[in-house]
Amino acid sequence: MDLLRDFLRQVTELGNEELDKMERARREEMLYQTIRMKKYLIVMDDLWDKEVWRILNPHLPDDENGSRVLITTRSIDVARAADPSTHLYELRFLTQEESWELLSKKAFPNLDDIETVCSESLREVGKQIARKCEGLPLALVVLGGLLSTKGPSLREWRRLAETIVWENIEEWPTVLGYTGAELRRLAPSPEVVFPLFQFPSRGLRD
Repeated sequence: MDLLRDFLRQVTELGNEELDKMERARREEMLYQTIRMKKYLIVMDDLWDKEVWRILNPHLPDDENGSRVLITTRSIDVARAADPSTHLYELRFLTQEESWELLSKKAFPNLDDIETVCSESLREVGKQIARKCEGLPLALVVLGGLLSTKGPSLREWRRLAETIVWENIEEWPTVLGYTGAELRRLAPSPEVVFPLFQFPSRGLRD
């Protein structure tokens, strides 16, 4: 699987061509042997499929040396599947006031006082956009980044407010023709759940 290849590419000097020729069983064994007896921190960002962890878990050694795995996900099911006994760090949704504050800071990153450029009409449209983000920091950061390229243009802000489409609260919005992948490049990814646990959870090997 590509995940094993990507892990090996980061912890060995092997290239993609050589790794692609390697049988899966060999990749699994190489990953285990390469990081065995080493202290490591593995970060798996924006994980959606709980089967990814179930596949990877048996091939990461537990040498009781303080190694850790950090998973970020917007799925409670994924977090609990990784380790049912671990503590989950759940980020709350932002309030409307906090949402507007974050959006405006991203829209006008170089201004300490946005009142100098933000009219009452612009502020109302901005708050409308913020409400549509439903308290999700990532959506606010992304849309704020888009607004920062438009300047204090009431027409452009209204156009953005009218074209935000939420297919599902779990999914990325389609905004002015941007795809999810394009939106991801505009901002970092604060997620909802952060499980951190000592590696691995033997109970998931059954």
